[in-house]
Amino acid sequence: MICLKKYRYVILWTVLCILTAVFIFGNSLKSGEESNAISTGLAEKLLTFIDADGNLDHELFHNLLRKAAHFTEFAVLGTFLTLLMFSIRSLTGQYHPAAVFLTVLSAAVTDEFIQIFTGRGSMVSDVLIDFGGGTAAILLVCLIACLIHRKKKLTANE
Repeated sequence: MICLKKYRYVILWTVLCILTAVFIFGNSLKSGEESNAISTGLAEKLLTFIDADGNLDHELFHNLLRKAAHFTEFAVLGTFLTLLMFSIRSLTGQYHPAAVFLTVLSAAVTDEFIQIFTGRGSMVSDVLIDFGGGTAAILLVCLIACLIHRKKKLTANE
């Protein structure tokens, strides 16, 4: 019998990666009107808090909010994929960071490809924003892991 405790983090990060991808692609399957209505409603609610005087350009804010959402959801995916990679490495010794970057890029391209069929169109700039969010998260998680490893090494040498 396989000991599931040994694989708990691999299972956890895999499930979170899948759920994040379902969330991302689920949003891409929404029609342009539905997606716009959701983001416009959110933008208007946020603007009531941050722009009580009405000085901000609402359309610009709405567009920035949409791009920030893309960046953020792919940052979450990049985080979970990186943690999955580290969990697999702890079990197998295999370490393939390029696979994490390629997975994020593939998800970004797939996300934009899906939008072609929902009438929303596809933009290379959105792929770059998505990939940028994933890449930023991958690098941040790797940096944090490096710092933790370094601190443990220094503590062990004392």
